[in-house]
Amino acid sequence: MNHGARCSFGCSLLSVTLACIALSVVSAAEKVTLRLPGGKSTECEVLKAGPDGIVLKAEGRQQTVSLDKLEPKEVARCYKAVPPPSKANERLEMGNYFFKKQLLDEAEAEFHAAAKIDAKLKDKVAPLLEALKALREITDGKKDGKGGHGAKITISRGNEEKE
Repeated sequence: MNHGARCSFGCSLLSVTLACIALSVVSAAEKVTLRLPGGKSTECEVLKAGPDGIVLKAEGRQQTVSLDKLEPKEVARCYKAVPPPSKANERLEMGNYFFKKQLLDEAEAEFHAAAKIDAKLKDKVAPLLEALKALREITDGKKDGKGGHGAKITISRGNEEKE
């Protein structure tokens, strides 16, 4: 038996198998059911998600839906269905989006990810995380009946303070 032939056959088979696995991972998009602005629900594949919108494929057609056309929780669901953007600024933008929509866990994760990708953003992210913490304290106070009315929040940035 020729060992060289066996290795070449085995190596070729391994290469083909790895190529098939790689292709299936790349082409596997997460399917979600979304409620569209007109009230219609549709099942679609989420191909990409980021500050520029959600790229969906439904009924064989691909389209980009802006974030403001979907409910914030649906944006979060789509965003979690695909790998996040690799650019720090896009992660920061998504963190800001989630923060404005009061999806605080998602916002916090994006702020931390942005600072991890680009250490220069740590100074920009720190006050956002402080504001997020303060907002959590207020909303937690409302949940347990303590209110949060008249609460004073001070966020400092270097030598400058804002209330």
